Amino acid sequence: MGYEQQDRDEEEELSWKRELQDQGLLVTDVRDRQYFKSIYFREPGGTLFEIATDPPGFTWDESEEKLGQALKLINFKFLTLSFIC
Repeated sequence: MGYEQQDRDEEEELSWKRELQDQGLLVTDVRDRQYFKSIYFREPGGTLFEIATDPPGFTWDESEEKLGQALKLINFKFLTLSFIC
């Protein structure tokens, strides 16, 4: 399950990470996903959650006027293939 909140930045994401760890949950390091940064954790029932930042956003590599006009694929250097939590 993914969760994105407008205007969430990396500082707030790190605050979430500390709070979740204080509750005894295993939380990943911040993962750079090119258009946003994410942390991942599993709740006790096993559901995987993602908390993502808003910036830098989809205008990272194209102007707002051009959004959706071309297929954009993630640069694989931003992809972490290791299993999460």
